[in-house]
Amino acid sequence: MDSITDATQVLSQTGGRHRVVRFADAWLAAGLGGRATRLAPLFTKAVAAARTDSHLAEAVLAFADHGLSPAAAARALHLHQNSPAYRLSRWHELTGFDPRSGDGLVASLVAIRLYDGPGQER
Repeated sequence: MDSITDATQVLSQTGGRHRVVRFADAWLAAGLGGRATRLAPLFTKAVAAARTDSHLAEAVLAFADHGLSPAAAARALHLHQNSPAYRLSRWHELTGFDPRSGDGLVASLVAIRLYDGPGQER
């Protein structure tokens, strides 16, 4: 039964498109999905930043997805090595979430993946 529940929660992360989303990759957003409306005020600044400055959100995601390494994020984004570090700092300034800290990174990922992803809370 848990497998069906997990699959249903992660289904919302596909944005209605035919793509594969693994529960192991989307568990955080899927688990919080039922509380999205209640938690939304906590992420207002970050969602606004992700929508208006998508390159900052992309840097946060690349940083998280590439071993918390600004250099690896730069390679993944095809940017100069200093650009992700600047973008992470700018994200922190705009949102109050420091993606270089554990809590700040988790909050940033929730804001980007749960509230700003395709088909998510708007």
